[in-house]
Amino acid sequence: MLLAIDIGNTHTVLGTFKKERLTEYFRVTSNHALTTDECGILVKQLFPDYGKVKDVIICSVVPPLTPIYQEMSKKFLKVDSVLVQWNLPLGIKIQYDDPSQVGADRIANAVAAYQIYAGPIIIVDFFLYHIRGND
Repeated sequence: MLLAIDIGNTHTVLGTFKKERLTEYFRVTSNHALTTDECGILVKQLFPDYGKVKDVIICSVVPPLTPIYQEMSKKFLKVDSVLVQWNLPLGIKIQYDDPSQVGADRIANAVAAYQIYAGPIIIVDFFLYHIRGND
């Protein structure tokens, strides 16, 4: 089982995959004061089958939280995580002046889109919040 972690400025999304199928996922607040132990407790509470996790991949645009999730992976899951970044063998070429400046979220989107649809392709990434009024 693969645990995929997408750390954003506002939310962190954690999901498990069995083969290529997403089995469950959760969106939690990106707590910038999170500790490794709190992170481990969170994963254990969200995923009762956490002991079956054999791989962890982390996509992060929040540098202070990245090592927290990496340490959690080692300490609680006994797995060295893979961090999504420009210099991984991704199957795509990043044609940007400084590829290290491309966000991990955008890299993950591009790799996924290319795997699913091949190319050329345009990707639009946004999260829409609808706040309900008193109506």
